[in-house]
Parts: sequence; C-alpha cells; structure tokens
Amino acid sequence: MLRNYLTIAIRNLTRHPGYATINVVGLAVGVGCCILVGLFAMNEIGYDRHHPLSDRTYRLIREMRVKDGDSKFTSGVLGPIGPAIRESIPEVESAVRFWDRWSWVRAGDREFERRFYVVEEGFLELFPQRVDSGELESLRTRPFTAAITQTTARMLFGDVDPVGKTFRCDYKYVVGDYTVVADIADPA
Repeated sequence: MLRNYLTIAIRNLTRHPGYATINVVGLAVGVGCCILVGLFAMNEIGYDRHHPLSDRTYRLIREMRVKDGDSKFTSGVLGPIGPAIRESIPEVESAVRFWDRWSWVRAGDREFERRFYVVEEGFLELFPQRVDSGELESLRTRPFTAAITQTTARMLFGDVDPVGKTFRCDYKYVVGDYTVVADIADPA
C-alpha cells in the first residue's frame, strides 16, 4: 500500500515538476509559518513566568508621539509616576522603579562594560533574588553598596568571593566606588 502511494507520488513529481514544486514549496512555507507562530505564542505566554509574582506584576509603557504622526513605545516612564500610582490607585500593592544603563566598571586592573540597575526599595520583594554569598539587607541601609551577579563577580574578581570587595562605576550619574554586599545568581 505504502509502496503504491510512493510510486504514484514519484510519477506525479516527474510528469508535473512545476505543479509539484509549487505544492512542496507551499507546504514548506505553511509548516514554517505555523512553527514560527507557535514559537511566538509560546514566548508571549511564557514571558516572565519565572518570577513568583508574575500574575500580579505589570510594566508601564510610555507612548511617545513623533512629528510624522507615528507612535513609539518605550519602558522609560517619568520618575514621579511610581509614587503617584501608589497614592492614587488603591489596588496597587507595590510600585517600584528601576533604571538600567551600560557603564564601565573597574576592579583593580580589570575593566569591563556591564549593564547595571539602580533600583528602588521594594524591588527585592517584587523580584526576589537567590543570594549565593553575602546579604541584601545592607543595600537598604548603607550607601554605595551593590549586589552583583556571579558572572560579573568572576569577570571583576576572578574566583575569589566578591563580598566586601570594591569596584568603580564610571557612569555620569552614579560615579563612585561601590562595595559588594551580595553575590546573586545570574538571571534566568
């Protein structure tokens, strides 16, 4: 039975090559599109699901209108919006702001460009981090302290425990020497 189907398929392919090519290409494009749509849907459904409070966490997006009538969307909202939301909308349990930038960081003779985040108190309650060494409480009480990921710790300090060590950040708004108080796991 299968041999018969295969024989008929080969005969049709050789007798009508143009028609067969159109069918095979159409099937390939259809299957490829179906796979892409499925992957996109899986990504959208699973976005940020690794956070324990992902079902109650929202991100504000700002719409900027440009001169030609188009709109651009960005996650950079104005600073006062966090406290204003907390005060004016009673359903909001917590609102935290964070700011991310790329900066040159230096420890001893090692220098790298790394992304860093300046976060508001309450960030760690909303986005808990696994601490490998040190403690995060000092971030709230001591100025110029930082928690760094394992990858950044290895880049700056090698295989030595980074807690208690200092590094320098050279970004214009947060220039200074920072003491590492915690070594956290790399984000998923």
